[in-house]
Amino acid sequence: MKINFLDKIKFEINKRDSYQYFYQYWHYKNNLDGSKLQEALKQIYSHYPKLNKKLKIIDDDYMYNDHKFSSFYHELKPSKESMDESIQHFLSMQVNEYISSSNEAPLILVHITTKSQSTLLFLHNHIYYDGHSALALTEQLWNIIDEKQVESPPYDVSDAEILDSLSHKTILKKVNFPFCLAKHLIRSMKFSKKEKSIEKIYTKASTKVNYHSFYIRREKLGAESQDYSNNTKLVALISEQLIEMKGHLTAHQCIISIPQNIRNKKLDLFGNAVNSISIEVDKHMNLSKKMETIHQTIHKYKSPNYIKASYLLSTILTKNKKDKELLSPFVKLSKKHHCYISNHGKSDKLLQNPDLIRNGAFNYPLQEYYGLIFTLSYTKEHFCIGIASSDQIFIRKELHDFEIGIKNKVTQ
Repeated sequence: MKINFLDKIKFEINKRDSYQYFYQYWHYKNNLDGSKLQEALKQIYSHYPKLNKKLKIIDDDYMYNDHKFSSFYHELKPSKESMDESIQHFLSMQVNEYISSSNEAPLILVHITTKSQSTLLFLHNHIYYDGHSALALTEQLWNIIDEKQVESPPYDVSDAEILDSLSHKTILKKVNFPFCLAKHLIRSMKFSKKEKSIEKIYTKASTKVNYHSFYIRREKLGAESQDYSNNTKLVALISEQLIEMKGHLTAHQCIISIPQNIRNKKLDLFGNAVNSISIEVDKHMNLSKKMETIHQTIHKYKSPNYIKASYLLSTILTKNKKDKELLSPFVKLSKKHHCYISNHGKSDKLLQNPDLIRNGAFNYPLQEYYGLIFTLSYTKEHFCIGIASSDQIFIRKELHDFEIGIKNKVTQ
C-alpha cells in the first residue's frame, strides 16, 4: 500500500497530540434503516483496500499492514434537544471512547436517531484520507443503500506519482519551473522567520475542545463574481471577526492556513491529496481589501508551477524523516498561523437527496500549534461554518458571540 508524506505526518501527530479525526454530519427528515446503513458500511470497507490497513512503523519504516477493524457502526439517541447540540456534546464528551473501541478505524459511522429523524455523523481518520475523499465515501454509501451501481474507487498514489502527474500539468511552462521553485523556497524561508505570534493565544497546554456550528443563507452573501467567490467572502468575514475579538493578542492581524486541493479532473485520488497556503490580513484592511488580498493570494498559488513547487518542497523536507524530525517543518508552520480554514468541497449527489435537511463538518484542532479550525460546508441553501477551538482561544460563550458578529456583518 502506497504512502504519501501527509499520511506519515498525521500518523505522528496522532501519536503526540490526539486522535486525528475530522467529522461530517448529515441531518435527514426520516428515520433511516440502521441495518441497511451497517451493511452498506461493511461493503465500503470491502470496496476500498486502504480501509483494511493500519499504518505502522515496521523495520524502521512506515508501512500499511493488513488489519480487520470492528465496532465502526453505532446507534445513539440524541443527548440534547437540538440535533446540532447533540453532535457537539458527543464530540466534546464521548468521541474518543468510540474511536478507541474501534482501534482507530478509518471510518466510523454514528447513527443518531429520533422517532422521525436520523443524523449520520461520520468520524473520518485523517491518517487515511482528506475531506474530498470523505465525500466520495459518503456518495458510495448512498449508492449502496439506493442499490445503484457502485463506482470503482479512486486509486491511491505515492508522492512520486503525484509529482509526476503535476509535471504533466506544468509541461507548457517547464522552463519557468526552476525559477518558481526558487521563488517559493525564498518565500517559505521568509515566512518561517516570522514571530511566533500564535503562542500568545494558544500554548498547547489545553486538551479541551469547544465545538459550535451555524448557518448562513447563501443569498445573503450576494452573487458570486469572477473576483470574489462565496468561499473568499466567508474567509474574509472569519478573519475580520477573529481580529475584532482576539486582535489584542495577535498584533491585530490574522494569519490563516488554507488547504489547497491538488486534484484535477484527470487526477482522481483517494487519500490525502492537499497542501496548504498562508494568507495574511490585518485590521487596517476593510472587508473589501481583505477579500481582494485573499482572492489574489489563492489565485497566485493555484498556478500549476506553484502547486508542484510547494508539493516538491514538502516531499523533500520530509523524505526519509521519522518521528520528531518528520514533524519539524509542520510544527514550525503551525506556529505561524492563528487559525486553519478548511473546505471539504461540495457533492451535488448528496445535496440532491430530497430528505436531507442540512449538513456540516468539524475538523479537530490541537494539531501541534493549530488550536482553532474553521470548516466550511455547502448545504442545500446555506453555508455551514463549523468551529473547533481550544478553550484557551474561545470559551463556549465566545463562540456564540463569534456567530452573532459574523451574521451582523453579513446583514450590513
